[in-house]
Formats: sequence, C-alpha cells, structure tokens
Amino acid sequence: MSNVQQEICPFCGKVTRTDGNFCTECGHKIEGIFNSQTAYRAKINTKENERDEEVENLKATFNRIESYKGEYKEINSYGRKEGKKRIYIVVSLLAIFVIVFIVIKLNVSSPKKVAEKYIKALMTENGDDFISVTVPKKMVGKICSKTGMTRKRIAAGVEYEISDYDIDSFTIVEKTGSNSKVERYAYSMLSELDSGINITDSCVIIVEYHWDGSIEKEEIPMYKTGGRWYVLDDTVFDLIDDYE
Repeated sequence: MSNVQQEICPFCGKVTRTDGNFCTECGHKIEGIFNSQTAYRAKINTKENERDEEVENLKATFNRIESYKGEYKEINSYGRKEGKKRIYIVVSLLAIFVIVFIVIKLNVSSPKKVAEKYIKALMTENGDDFISVTVPKKMVGKICSKTGMTRKRIAAGVEYEISDYDIDSFTIVEKTGSNSKVERYAYSMLSELDSGINITDSCVIIVEYHWDGSIEKEEIPMYKTGGRWYVLDDTVFDLIDDYE
C-alpha cells in the first residue's frame, strides 16, 4: 500500500500527489505549497483547540457560579429562617415577660392583697408596712420634708398608734364597687400634700376580724392612685397634724 499523501490542488481542484513539484492533473507548479497549507491548518487546529479549551473553562466557571448561587440561596434562606426564628423567640419572651409582670402587678396591687398586707401590719404592729399600704410612695418624702421626721421615726409613731389592735385572724368577705364618698375623702386628705393628686378608683373591702372567740365585721375603704391601691387610713396624716 502506498503511503504517498494526496491533497486537492488549489489551482484545478483535482486530487494530486503532494511529493511532486507539479500537479499531476493540471501541471501547475505546487512545490512547497502543501507544506505551508499543512502548517496553516495545524495553526488553525491549535487555535481551535485553544478556543475549545477556553469555552470548556468558561462553561466550568459558569457551572461553579451557578453552584455558588444555589448554595447562597440555601444559606440565605436558612439565614432568613433562623432570623425569623430568633425574632419569634424574642417576641415570645417579651410577651411572657409582659404577662408575668401584669399578673404580678395585679396580684401585688389588687385591693384584696393590699387589704391583707394592711391587716397583717396591724397584727404584727409593723409601721413600715403600714405606711407602704396607706400612703402613696411619692408622698412619703413630702411628709418627711414637711415634718422633718425620717420614715423610721414616722413608722415608730405608727406602731405606737396601732398597738391597741388585738387580732387573732381575719377573713376577706367581699369587695364592693366604686364609692364616691371614699374618693372625696381620699382627695381631701391627700390634696393637702399634693393638689394634683388624681384618684382613679375606689372600693370597700368587707373583712371579718377574729379575736377571743369573737367575730367582728369591718369595712376597709380603699382608693387607687398612680396605678396602685391604698387603704384609706389617716393614721399617718394625724401624726402630721400632731407634729404641727
């Protein structure tokens, strides 16, 4: 089998041998022409190979970008979910805190709770507790300034005044609705120290005192100011009058 290469003659378009100096068909001189064409084709092939390689590299880069985009979407989605979860947890905790705060405040400052603390202060002769449930906190300082007495001294005077109470136990019977007489009396008593005092509500607690086998019912008038309930008792204010 012959290994002689053949190419298309660029002049006549016929197949001719590449090892001759002239075309076997048209006789045109073809010496060296095929060597330059072969080199040109090799160059073109090299360029095409490089271009194909670049295309493949670009495709690979594009695929990586698409992969990163997918991962980013997953991470971003996860981040949004985690963010919403954190917000939900924070809001839930705040809601629980507010509810607990309201419940505690209602329990601490409810008329019955304040009345119980008032009666226990009478039973134990605790002047400081007595002051805390009969005098609004902001007025205690005004009383001290007006009389020149310390809270401790006022508490000692209160303990002397309530020492006659002899209560073994007590029972809260009921709570009545608003009482305009209580509100008027509370305002007249408190306005001497603070003309801007605002009484927002009132009631009367019915209580049974037990001592020496006896039971005695008594009404405890109460008023509300500054969001808290107080017992309407003028013991501390009588001390002010005595001092003056």
